[in-house]
Amino acid sequence: MNQTRFTLIYFLIKVGKKELIFPSFVIFEDITLREIRKINYLKYLVLILRCIFIFLIIFAFAGPSSDSGLLNKFGISHKKSDISLAVLFDNSYSMEALYGNETAFKKNISALEKIINSLSEKSKVMVLPFSEDIEYFGNFISPKDAMKKINDSYKNLFYSTNYSKSFKKAQELLDKDNGEKKIIFLASDNSSNGIDSDFHLPSKIDVFALNIKDIPLNFWFKDIKKKVYISSNLFSVKIAGKIKASKLFSGVVNIRYCDYSSCGNVRMIKFNNSKEQDFEFTFNLKESCGYLEILKDDLWKDNKYYLCSDMKNKKNLLLYSGNNIVIPGKTAFFIKEISKVLQENMVFFDIDFEKTDNFDFENLKNYSRIFLANSIPD
Repeated sequence: MNQTRFTLIYFLIKVGKKELIFPSFVIFEDITLREIRKINYLKYLVLILRCIFIFLIIFAFAGPSSDSGLLNKFGISHKKSDISLAVLFDNSYSMEALYGNETAFKKNISALEKIINSLSEKSKVMVLPFSEDIEYFGNFISPKDAMKKINDSYKNLFYSTNYSKSFKKAQELLDKDNGEKKIIFLASDNSSNGIDSDFHLPSKIDVFALNIKDIPLNFWFKDIKKKVYISSNLFSVKIAGKIKASKLFSGVVNIRYCDYSSCGNVRMIKFNNSKEQDFEFTFNLKESCGYLEILKDDLWKDNKYYLCSDMKNKKNLLLYSGNNIVIPGKTAFFIKEISKVLQENMVFFDIDFEKTDNFDFENLKNYSRIFLANSIPD
């Protein structure tokens, strides 16, 4: 394969020097540009086409060297081997993040189906769902039963993700197995970080992961400032700052300020193929329903702003702080419940999440500093 690539480079270099070379290993003898001028143009065209055809044949039979894709590497390298495959399946809510038109869960399921179908009948699979740690593990099962086990084990939990603990447990289980070849497949939305973690597997265990390159679209607040105006017949809150996007976005983000009983009018923030947009809004008493106690403290002193994205049927939620994804269990459960009450697709919060252990879902007025938002692409 390397010889083929070298030949192609050599061919192009010679053309630049006004000398056309068809190497002998592709049947043709060396032909100079002067000799080509003596050849009929039709014959010359046929000669070129024959050469291109032979190059295509060589590339077609080159195998994995010409295709660096994960699925091809896995299938071609291991199809005839006796494989012990440990599938580390991320059970966190971040697996429902949208990458393009598919969630991380669906992308990994699609890859696993192809990989498991490429295994021999002698191979075996162990499914290890994890989040903060391996949640449970059973015995090795046959490849034909593996996909059902993987789908059944997916719970979509509100927990953070710990790759190191999961890798260590998978290694421990594989070390006890006598399989000819031992492999770990990491099914996660952040697989590259998992493989690059501080824990390093021994060389006898191969690690595969689906490289999800797309970035899901999410928004968060930055540099928020607030001013409160109160008079005998008027109460208003002026809020200004920036709203940032995780990637270039063209469209409208709708935003409104809410308290425990209702929400104000929608304000629109227009993005024009950008990742950041300034905004400044004023909310008055009629919109905030007059719940004034929330303004006695310093709302913005910690500069922490979070976004909860309801990706699918008000079920799958992501929690962000700045650019970094944060999915603590109790916090995410709180987000889920408050989203049900407010019936909103995407919700911005400025609440102190560390104090929600005893949250009273029936008394939302104690947790009423809420921004609601949704985005509409152009």
